[in-house]
Amino acid sequence: MEKADVIPLITPEPEVDVIPPILPQSEADELPPQQQNHNENLPDEIEPEVDTPAAQEKNYIDILPFDVLFIIFQCLSNADIAKTALTCKRFQEVVETPQIQMHLAENFAFGPRDWKRYFGDVGETPQLPDDIVDILKSPCPFWTDMRVLETHLLVLIPQTVDGIPLTLNSLRELIQRPQGGGYATNYHVYPDYLEKQLGDQLVPASYWILLTKDVIPNSREKTYTEQQALLEGPYAVPGALEIATGILMHYTQTVERLYSDNHYTRTFTRCQETLIKGSRVVVGSFGSFGLNVHYGDGIGRGACGGLSGVRKL
Repeated sequence: MEKADVIPLITPEPEVDVIPPILPQSEADELPPQQQNHNENLPDEIEPEVDTPAAQEKNYIDILPFDVLFIIFQCLSNADIAKTALTCKRFQEVVETPQIQMHLAENFAFGPRDWKRYFGDVGETPQLPDDIVDILKSPCPFWTDMRVLETHLLVLIPQTVDGIPLTLNSLRELIQRPQGGGYATNYHVYPDYLEKQLGDQLVPASYWILLTKDVIPNSREKTYTEQQALLEGPYAVPGALEIATGILMHYTQTVERLYSDNHYTRTFTRCQETLIKGSRVVVGSFGSFGLNVHYGDGIGRGACGGLSGVRKL
Protein backbone atom coordinates (compact mmCIF):
# COMPACT_ATOMS: atom_id res chain seq x y z
CA MET A 1 0.00 0.00 0.00
CA GLU A 2 1.28 3.47 -0.80
CA LYS A 3 1.80 5.77 2.15
CA ALA A 4 -0.62 8.66 2.48
CA ASP A 5 0.92 12.08 1.86
CA VAL A 6 -0.20 13.84 5.01
CA ILE A 7 0.95 16.86 7.01
CA PRO A 8 3.38 16.08 8.50
CA LEU A 9 4.24 12.69 6.97
CA ILE A 10 5.17 10.32 9.78
CA THR A 11 5.90 6.69 9.01
CA PRO A 12 5.71 4.41 12.06
CA GLU A 13 8.02 1.47 12.46
CA PRO A 14 6.44 -1.74 11.07
CA GLU A 15 5.04 -4.10 13.65
CA VAL A 16 5.90 -7.79 13.46
CA ASP A 17 3.43 -10.41 14.68
CA VAL A 18 5.33 -13.04 16.66
CA ILE A 19 3.69 -16.47 16.59
CA PRO A 20 4.74 -18.72 19.50
CA PRO A 21 6.19 -22.05 18.27
CA ILE A 22 4.45 -25.35 18.88
CA LEU A 23 6.79 -27.97 20.35
CA PRO A 24 6.96 -31.53 19.06
CA GLN A 25 4.83 -33.81 21.22
CA SER A 26 7.83 -35.71 22.61
CA GLU A 27 9.33 -32.52 24.01
CA ALA A 28 6.00 -31.16 25.12
CA ASP A 29 5.32 -34.19 27.31
CA GLU A 30 8.42 -33.36 29.35
CA LEU A 31 7.07 -29.93 30.30
CA PRO A 32 4.83 -29.20 33.27
CA PRO A 33 1.13 -29.50 32.37
CA GLN A 34 0.59 -25.73 32.35
CA GLN A 35 3.41 -25.29 29.78
CA GLN A 36 2.52 -28.16 27.49
CA ASN A 37 1.33 -27.44 23.94
CA HIS A 38 -1.91 -29.25 23.48
CA ASN A 39 -1.29 -30.34 19.91
CA GLU A 40 -3.92 -33.02 20.20
CA ASN A 41 -6.56 -30.32 20.28
CA LEU A 42 -5.43 -28.82 16.96
CA PRO A 43 -7.18 -29.90 13.77
CA ASP A 44 -5.14 -31.88 11.26
CA GLU A 45 -5.76 -29.23 8.65
CA ILE A 46 -6.67 -25.60 9.06
CA GLU A 47 -9.57 -24.66 6.88
CA PRO A 48 -8.89 -21.49 4.84
CA GLU A 49 -11.09 -18.51 5.53
CA VAL A 50 -13.92 -18.18 3.07
CA ASP A 51 -14.88 -14.74 1.85
CA THR A 52 -18.58 -15.18 2.42
CA PRO A 53 -21.18 -12.41 2.41
CA ALA A 54 -21.49 -12.87 6.15
CA ALA A 55 -17.73 -12.33 6.58
CA GLN A 56 -17.84 -9.26 4.41
CA GLU A 57 -20.60 -7.77 6.56
CA LYS A 58 -18.22 -7.87 9.54
CA ASN A 59 -15.91 -5.29 7.88
CA TYR A 60 -17.54 -2.36 9.61
CA ILE A 61 -14.83 0.09 8.51
CA ASP A 62 -16.02 -0.01 4.91
CA ILE A 63 -19.62 0.69 5.84
CA LEU A 64 -18.93 3.59 8.21
CA PRO A 65 -20.17 6.86 6.66
CA PHE A 66 -17.51 9.42 5.81
CA ASP A 67 -19.12 11.96 8.16
CA VAL A 68 -18.56 9.59 11.08
CA LEU A 69 -14.94 8.92 10.09
CA PHE A 70 -14.34 12.66 9.68
CA ILE A 71 -15.53 13.30 13.25
CA ILE A 72 -13.23 10.53 14.52
CA PHE A 73 -10.21 11.85 12.59
CA GLN A 74 -10.82 15.37 13.90
CA CYS A 75 -10.07 14.04 17.38
CA LEU A 76 -6.65 12.70 16.34
CA SER A 77 -3.30 14.44 16.20
CA ASN A 78 -1.46 14.72 12.89
CA ALA A 79 0.95 11.99 13.98
CA ASP A 80 -1.92 9.63 14.84
CA ILE A 81 -3.67 10.39 11.55
CA ALA A 82 -0.48 9.61 9.63
CA LYS A 83 -0.15 6.25 11.40
CA THR A 84 -3.84 5.42 10.99
CA ALA A 85 -3.63 6.07 7.26
CA LEU A 86 -1.19 3.17 6.95
CA THR A 87 -3.52 0.60 8.49
CA CYS A 88 -6.01 0.13 5.66
CA LYS A 89 -6.99 1.41 2.25
CA ARG A 90 -10.24 2.92 3.56
CA PHE A 91 -8.43 5.10 6.10
CA GLN A 92 -5.88 6.16 3.51
CA GLU A 93 -8.67 7.28 1.20
CA VAL A 94 -10.27 9.27 4.02
CA VAL A 95 -6.98 10.98 4.93
CA GLU A 96 -6.45 12.03 1.31
CA THR A 97 -9.80 13.84 1.10
CA PRO A 98 -9.70 17.67 0.99
CA GLN A 99 -11.58 17.91 4.29
CA ILE A 100 -9.02 15.90 6.24
CA GLN A 101 -6.09 17.53 4.46
CA MET A 102 -7.41 20.95 5.51
CA HIS A 103 -7.86 19.63 9.05
CA LEU A 104 -4.21 18.51 9.02
CA ALA A 105 -3.15 21.96 7.85
CA GLU A 106 -5.13 23.58 10.67
CA ASN A 107 -3.45 21.25 13.17
CA PHE A 108 -0.06 22.15 11.70
CA ALA A 109 -0.72 25.87 12.21
CA PHE A 110 -0.61 27.93 15.39
CA GLY A 111 -4.15 29.22 15.00
CA PRO A 112 -7.18 30.47 16.95
CA ARG A 113 -7.54 27.27 18.95
CA ASP A 114 -3.90 27.47 20.12
CA TRP A 115 -4.13 31.17 20.95
CA LYS A 116 -7.22 30.46 23.06
CA ARG A 117 -5.57 27.53 24.84
CA TYR A 118 -2.42 29.39 25.83
CA PHE A 119 -3.31 33.09 25.89
CA GLY A 120 -6.94 33.99 25.20
CA ASP A 121 -9.67 34.42 22.63
CA VAL A 122 -8.67 36.17 19.40
CA GLY A 123 -12.18 36.82 18.09
CA GLU A 124 -13.07 36.62 14.41
CA THR A 125 -10.15 35.54 12.26
CA PRO A 126 -9.69 34.81 8.55
CA GLN A 127 -9.80 31.26 7.24
CA LEU A 128 -6.71 29.63 5.84
CA PRO A 129 -6.59 29.93 2.03
CA ASP A 130 -8.18 27.09 0.07
CA ASP A 131 -4.83 26.14 -1.46
CA ILE A 132 -2.92 26.01 1.84
CA VAL A 133 -2.37 22.24 1.57
CA ASP A 134 -0.79 22.65 -1.86
CA ILE A 135 1.36 25.51 -0.53
CA LEU A 136 2.60 23.46 2.41
CA LYS A 137 3.44 20.48 0.22
CA SER A 138 5.19 22.56 -2.44
CA PRO A 139 9.00 22.74 -2.68
CA CYS A 140 10.54 25.38 -0.44
CA PRO A 141 12.00 28.24 -2.52
CA PHE A 142 14.99 28.59 -0.15
CA TRP A 143 15.79 25.00 0.88
CA THR A 144 14.93 23.35 -2.42
CA ASP A 145 15.36 19.76 -1.24
CA MET A 146 12.63 20.25 1.36
CA ARG A 147 8.97 21.19 1.39
CA VAL A 148 7.44 24.35 2.83
CA LEU A 149 5.87 22.47 5.74
CA GLU A 150 9.35 21.32 6.80
CA THR A 151 11.00 24.75 6.72
CA HIS A 152 8.25 27.15 7.78
CA LEU A 153 5.93 28.01 10.62
CA LEU A 154 2.28 28.75 9.87
CA VAL A 155 1.08 31.31 12.42
CA LEU A 156 -1.96 33.50 12.95
CA ILE A 157 -1.14 37.12 13.83
CA PRO A 158 -4.28 38.26 15.68
CA GLN A 159 -5.44 41.83 16.01
CA THR A 160 -6.38 41.31 19.66
CA VAL A 161 -6.01 38.68 22.39
CA ASP A 162 -8.86 38.69 24.92
CA GLY A 163 -9.79 42.12 23.65
CA ILE A 164 -6.30 43.60 24.16
CA PRO A 165 -4.42 44.71 21.03
CA LEU A 166 -1.46 42.52 20.14
CA THR A 167 1.74 44.60 20.19
CA LEU A 168 5.36 43.97 21.05
CA ASN A 169 4.57 45.24 24.56
CA SER A 170 1.49 43.07 25.11
CA LEU A 171 3.26 40.05 23.61
CA ARG A 172 5.95 40.41 26.27
CA GLU A 173 3.28 40.20 28.98
CA LEU A 174 1.53 37.22 27.39
CA ILE A 175 4.59 35.02 27.03
CA GLN A 176 5.44 35.30 30.72
CA ARG A 177 2.17 33.65 31.78
CA PRO A 178 0.90 31.12 29.21
CA GLN A 179 -1.95 28.84 30.24
CA GLY A 180 -2.79 25.30 29.15
CA GLY A 181 0.64 23.82 29.80
CA GLY A 182 2.50 26.30 27.61
CA TYR A 183 6.15 27.16 28.23
CA ALA A 184 6.88 30.63 29.62
CA THR A 185 9.71 32.93 28.58
CA ASN A 186 10.46 36.63 28.29
CA TYR A 187 12.33 39.25 26.30
CA HIS A 188 15.99 39.31 27.27
CA VAL A 189 17.03 42.56 25.59
CA TYR A 190 14.29 45.08 24.78
CA PRO A 191 15.76 48.61 24.92
CA ASP A 192 13.60 51.47 26.17
CA TYR A 193 14.39 53.43 23.03
CA LEU A 194 12.90 50.66 20.86
CA GLU A 195 9.99 50.02 23.21
CA LYS A 196 8.89 53.67 23.13
CA GLN A 197 8.97 53.87 19.33
CA LEU A 198 7.58 50.47 18.30
CA GLY A 199 6.19 48.79 21.40
CA ASP A 200 2.58 49.91 20.94
CA GLN A 201 2.23 49.60 17.16
CA LEU A 202 -1.08 47.90 16.39
CA VAL A 203 -2.07 45.08 14.04
CA PRO A 204 -4.72 46.58 11.70
CA ALA A 205 -6.47 43.22 11.15
CA SER A 206 -5.78 39.56 11.89
CA TYR A 207 -3.88 37.63 9.21
CA TRP A 208 -1.88 34.45 8.60
CA ILE A 209 1.83 34.22 7.85
CA LEU A 210 4.28 31.59 6.69
CA LEU A 211 7.61 32.27 8.37
CA THR A 212 10.94 30.56 7.72
CA LYS A 213 12.27 28.67 10.73
CA ASP A 214 15.77 30.02 10.12
CA VAL A 215 17.46 32.82 8.25
CA ILE A 216 17.52 31.98 4.55
CA PRO A 217 20.70 30.44 3.12
CA ASN A 218 23.58 32.78 2.26
CA SER A 219 21.95 35.76 3.98
CA ARG A 220 24.58 36.20 6.71
CA GLU A 221 27.29 38.85 6.53
CA LYS A 222 25.51 40.82 3.82
CA THR A 223 24.10 44.31 3.50
CA TYR A 224 20.37 44.78 3.91
CA THR A 225 20.01 45.42 0.17
CA GLU A 226 21.89 42.23 -0.66
CA GLN A 227 19.70 40.29 1.75
CA GLN A 228 16.49 41.66 0.23
CA ALA A 229 17.62 40.43 -3.20
CA LEU A 230 17.54 36.85 -1.86
CA LEU A 231 13.79 36.96 -1.24
CA GLU A 232 11.61 35.47 -3.96
CA GLY A 233 8.02 35.80 -5.14
CA PRO A 234 5.52 36.58 -2.39
CA TYR A 235 8.16 36.72 0.37
CA ALA A 236 9.11 39.89 2.23
CA VAL A 237 11.25 41.01 5.15
CA PRO A 238 9.41 40.21 8.41
CA GLY A 239 8.11 42.83 10.78
CA ALA A 240 9.45 42.72 14.34
CA LEU A 241 6.08 41.64 15.74
CA GLU A 242 5.68 38.92 13.09
CA ILE A 243 9.04 37.29 13.72
CA ALA A 244 8.77 37.65 17.51
CA THR A 245 5.28 36.15 17.52
CA GLY A 246 6.27 33.22 15.32
CA ILE A 247 9.34 32.36 17.38
CA LEU A 248 7.56 32.71 20.73
CA MET A 249 4.39 30.82 19.80
CA HIS A 250 6.54 27.94 18.57
CA TYR A 251 8.44 27.96 21.88
CA THR A 252 5.26 28.12 23.97
CA GLN A 253 3.97 25.01 22.24
CA THR A 254 7.16 22.97 21.78
CA VAL A 255 9.89 24.49 24.04
CA GLU A 256 12.15 24.62 20.96
CA ARG A 257 14.11 27.86 20.53
CA LEU A 258 14.41 28.97 16.94
CA TYR A 259 16.84 31.78 16.04
CA SER A 260 18.84 30.67 19.06
CA ASP A 261 21.88 31.96 20.93
CA ASN A 262 23.84 28.74 20.49
CA HIS A 263 27.52 29.69 20.36
CA TYR A 264 27.95 28.18 16.91
CA THR A 265 24.62 29.29 15.40
CA ARG A 266 23.77 32.54 17.17
CA THR A 267 21.12 33.98 14.90
CA PHE A 268 19.36 37.30 14.41
CA THR A 269 17.17 38.40 11.54
CA ARG A 270 16.83 41.94 10.32
CA CYS A 271 13.30 43.34 10.33
CA GLN A 272 11.39 45.91 8.29
CA GLU A 273 11.42 48.60 10.96
CA THR A 274 14.06 51.23 11.53
CA LEU A 275 14.25 53.61 14.48
CA ILE A 276 14.41 57.39 14.32
CA LYS A 277 18.20 57.32 14.49
CA GLY A 278 18.31 55.01 11.46
CA SER A 279 19.21 51.76 13.18
CA ARG A 280 17.37 48.68 11.88
CA VAL A 281 15.51 46.41 14.31
CA VAL A 282 16.82 42.85 14.72
CA VAL A 283 15.19 39.91 16.51
CA GLY A 284 16.76 36.63 17.61
CA SER A 285 19.52 35.13 19.76
CA PHE A 286 16.83 33.31 21.74
CA GLY A 287 18.40 31.81 24.85
CA SER A 288 17.52 30.72 28.35
CA PHE A 289 17.04 34.35 29.43
CA GLY A 290 14.63 35.08 26.61
CA LEU A 291 14.35 36.54 23.12
CA ASN A 292 16.31 39.63 22.07
CA VAL A 293 14.32 42.40 20.39
CA HIS A 294 17.15 44.78 19.63
CA TYR A 295 18.55 47.14 17.01
CA GLY A 296 21.90 47.78 15.37
CA ASP A 297 23.34 47.47 11.88
CA GLY A 298 26.47 45.84 13.29
CA ILE A 299 24.38 42.90 14.48
CA GLY A 300 22.41 42.74 11.24
CA ARG A 301 25.38 42.44 8.90
CA GLY A 302 27.64 40.36 11.16
CA ALA A 303 28.15 36.61 11.11
CA CYS A 304 25.16 36.13 13.42
CA GLY A 305 22.87 38.37 11.36
CA GLY A 306 20.81 37.09 8.45
CA LEU A 307 17.34 37.53 7.02
CA SER A 308 14.25 35.39 7.41
CA GLY A 309 11.39 35.38 4.94
CA VAL A 310 7.71 35.94 5.63
CA ARG A 311 4.75 35.32 3.34
CA LYS A 312 1.41 36.87 4.20
CA LEU A 313 -1.59 34.71 3.30
